[in-house]
Amino acid sequence: MRLLRLIPLLFTRFRKELVLLMHILRHAKTPKATKLLAVIALAYLISPIDLIPDFIPVIGLLDDIGVVALLLKIGYSFLPEGLYDTLRAKVYGVSAPTAAKTSTRPRPVVIDVTPEKS
Repeated sequence: MRLLRLIPLLFTRFRKELVLLMHILRHAKTPKATKLLAVIALAYLISPIDLIPDFIPVIGLLDDIGVVALLLKIGYSFLPEGLYDTLRAKVYGVSAPTAAKTSTRPRPVVIDVTPEKS
């Protein structure tokens, strides 16, 4: 029964993520690499050719989800700083500072390894 209550929530989330992807693809500052990876991800999703065939009950669908998620994550990493957060705030209807605090986009880590002078 709990799964039946989750289906409308998952559908709503999926729809908003598609709208977010369309905003990203239409934005003027979106790099061509991001657009190319997004188109490849969508083509893989609807393509009948898969790494693991879809007729295998669960693994076939997980394969599609994993490949598409990986391609989109790599594509989103090319976006200019703040563009993802701004468009996500626009789609989800929250203010931009709140979206920046709750962003799931990974930030680069910089480690300074220069030796100290004595």
